[in-house]
Amino acid sequence: MATAPSGDVPSAGRRFSFLARHSVFGVLLLVGVALRLAAAVGYRPAFEFNGDSYAYIRLSALSEPDQMRPAGYPAFLRLLSETGADLWVVPTVQHVLAIAVATALYALLVHRRVAAPIAALAAAPLLLDAYQIVIEHFVMAETLFAVALVAAMVALMWSRRPSVWALALAGLLLGASGLVRTIGVAIGLLAFGYVVLRRLGWVRISVFGVFLAAPLIAYASWFNSAHGKIGLTGGDAAWLYGRVAPIANCDQLDLKPEQLSLCSPHPVGERPDPSYYVWDRNSPANNLDVSADERDELLRDFAWQVITKQPADYLRAVGTDLGHFFKPGRPVGPQDWPDATWRFPTSDEPRYLHNSEPLLGLQGDDHPTRTITEPWAGLLRSYQTRGFTPGPALAVTAGLGLLACLAALPRIVPAGLRGGDGRTRWHELTAERRRIGVDCLFLVCTGAAVIAVPAATVCFDYRYMLPLLFLLPPAAALATRQGHLLVVAWRERRAAAETSWRFAPGTGDADAHGPFELLEPVSATGPLPPVDVDLPTLPGEIVGGGGTPGGHAGDRPRDSTDASSPGTEATTGGSGTTGSGGSGSGPTNGAPRPSAGGAPLPKRPPGATFETRERRRRPPVSLGPDARMPTPGTLPTASTGPGAGTGPTTPGARTGSPAATAGEGQENRPSRDNPSEAQGADWDPPTMPPGRTGSGEPTTG
Repeated sequence: MATAPSGDVPSAGRRFSFLARHSVFGVLLLVGVALRLAAAVGYRPAFEFNGDSYAYIRLSALSEPDQMRPAGYPAFLRLLSETGADLWVVPTVQHVLAIAVATALYALLVHRRVAAPIAALAAAPLLLDAYQIVIEHFVMAETLFAVALVAAMVALMWSRRPSVWALALAGLLLGASGLVRTIGVAIGLLAFGYVVLRRLGWVRISVFGVFLAAPLIAYASWFNSAHGKIGLTGGDAAWLYGRVAPIANCDQLDLKPEQLSLCSPHPVGERPDPSYYVWDRNSPANNLDVSADERDELLRDFAWQVITKQPADYLRAVGTDLGHFFKPGRPVGPQDWPDATWRFPTSDEPRYLHNSEPLLGLQGDDHPTRTITEPWAGLLRSYQTRGFTPGPALAVTAGLGLLACLAALPRIVPAGLRGGDGRTRWHELTAERRRIGVDCLFLVCTGAAVIAVPAATVCFDYRYMLPLLFLLPPAAALATRQGHLLVVAWRERRAAAETSWRFAPGTGDADAHGPFELLEPVSATGPLPPVDVDLPTLPGEIVGGGGTPGGHAGDRPRDSTDASSPGTEATTGGSGTTGSGGSGSGPTNGAPRPSAGGAPLPKRPPGATFETRERRRRPPVSLGPDARMPTPGTLPTASTGPGAGTGPTTPGARTGSPAATAGEGQENRPSRDNPSEAQGADWDPPTMPPGRTGSGEPTTG
């Protein structure tokens, strides 16, 4: 029987590992696709909101720019209509685009090293939220706006240093998003600040700015040629008047005579919602007997007077609307747009919710028949009662994103907290932590803009919160990555603080090497045997030793080039140092022998943390309360008199010490083995290297 090649087994294992890693997202993706298939079958051909959908279809002719709605989404509809598509194609394409957006978002987070299950949870609101599926089924601009915004996010955040082409694409997409929904202009400005904070260089920043502004400038020129003024839309004054009319107190305003009719005759608590003042034919704004330009000027002046002279009332109204987005459930106040507009409708939906109006075909002259198919429609209605993202969950994701921003801010380490050098220092931040902080700041600020600008200038509507589904959950997912990096840094600092980087002579544990390998002294013939000699009192000091048993004070250490043959004497050229006969495996000058009283110095690991680099600047060991670092000017002068270097060396005396040069040997020197005899110091004072004097002249034998 033929067997599969051995190379297929690892390939199959890799495929299984890939599927296992992304299994959570795969399940969520399948559920999201199933829900959209149910919507396509249960509600045919599409949903239309006669306030905007009809206008978008009529504007798809692109004869001239509209004063209330930019032409980005009508251009998308024009592209579909040129293919001869029917109305059902619009929601189908939008459902497919939404699935692609969720997949791109998941791929971005996994690429940024977010755990795959957490990345899947961040993409879940976009896949499973019933209100998101409803808005995709509408002939509305929200889905196309989400596609442009998420594509720009991926282009900006994918690479540590995006290429010029990626920045050009991101700028073009954000500029186009401003032509789909005017809030995209504010997001484009936030994105420009984000690119500046990333410090990508002026060339990349300039390219991004040029491609961001190009579509906006081109459209503003077209708008100017059609309406005689530069802009993207012309209905801002009417929207702002509708925002402040329910709270206006005309007794506090300084109004012109023609503006008095803009005051509502109803008490503040009994006035209609803001949309009434914009769209209803009985609205005071629609009954002004002036030209269009004068009307806009009167409405704008009225609105600004209310904002400046009633700031508390205005901020209270805006804050109340913002709080709606983060409340549990979907509460609706008397002045809020009905939530039922954005629910899967029944066959007898009331007309004021605009879901039972006659449909307008994509070609503009046909009226397709609306069809509701059970049980799929009923299944979706039941699912929507619980299948949406709770407001408190979005508030938590926003909080996590802000915490990730704070974790990326530079913080000061108080003087003396760590390191003992008494200097104030900045916490060291890795490039990834800074980058995540800037990313989360951009996402949270963008999320705040998409709900704050409509609440401040238009009215409250739950559909304005849908962009939060692909802005705040990714910020929270990146915050988990930031938390992981914080834990890793904390563990590194803790391990560095608990590591004995240096061992004082006589206090170290020779067997406790810590986390790093210790260097053992070796010779040409292999590891050296332990001998009873003193360790150097200072790092780098050369130890005298290596004499034969029975030696006495005054012997010079043997140089590494001594011992031309075992049992013979050898002299060091230029120094006159002699060595006693003995084994040819004597110690070298540069490698001190280990002893039972002290551990050798550990290897220096490559610096990975800020604490590691700081420790390199500190003194390696404490030299005692009265000790000083030796300098050439403070070293004691070695004697060159007779007998200064003729005797053998013992551990009790060192060449060049005051006791040895005076010919006193060990008698007047405190013993190293008895610390109680030391006079005010923990160990010996610094000495000169053998064969040198304090003046720098070599000794002669």
